[in-house]
Amino acid sequence: MFSYYIEKLVLAYFDAFSAALQEIHKKQMEECDQGMKKLKKLLLEEAANQQE
Repeated sequence: MFSYYIEKLVLAYFDAFSAALQEIHKKQMEECDQGMKKLKKLLLEEAANQQE
């Protein structure tokens, strides 16, 4: 019976850990997308400056 509770505790821990990792990954992807948008904007501005 004791092992049942340990198993449930371990599964709950891994579920929480997995959810935390997914949230971290989501934030990192959002930051990457924002960075790529800024980079694209800067590159377009630089290209426009080169043509002038």
